[in-house]
Amino acid sequence: MELSDGSKRAAPSTRTIRRHGQWLFEGDIDGAQRRIKITHEPGGMRLTYESDESGAPKQLSIAKSDPVPEKPPALPARKFEPVAIDRHDTVLGESCQWFNIMPGIADAGSYACLAADGITLKEENYARGLLRRSWTAVRLTRRPVSIDEIKPPAELLQPRTWGLD
Repeated sequence: MELSDGSKRAAPSTRTIRRHGQWLFEGDIDGAQRRIKITHEPGGMRLTYESDESGAPKQLSIAKSDPVPEKPPALPARKFEPVAIDRHDTVLGESCQWFNIMPGIADAGSYACLAADGITLKEENYARGLLRRSWTAVRLTRRPVSIDEIKPPAELLQPRTWGLD
């Protein structure tokens, strides 16, 4: 996907999304800056990485959420599920339907146009009612994705990357 936020950039900002089973890889490149998010929702696992504007490593975090308690809390937590809205689009010859990804959120929002098989073809993010970022698919490939394509780049997990030699 490419970012179309109206700003003049030397190179396009790109987002790559890959799925292997219940593992999801999302990688953003904006100039020299890079962000990676790898999640396994059922296992509550998330790895995030971010570089600074020069491309130097800035942050790496690996987290696993607490297991669901056996006893439900006094007030059940709200679970936000995407809600279909009456809006459709076509991207790269593919039909998609728009969904409100963050229903019930007051000052921010995220909408995605999803193909019938769930692939995101467009995404729009808002804050305080103003469009902040809009991503549009520029290439789509349906193929098996290996777990190696989901893993973080090996250099991110090497001590020397973080000055620990």
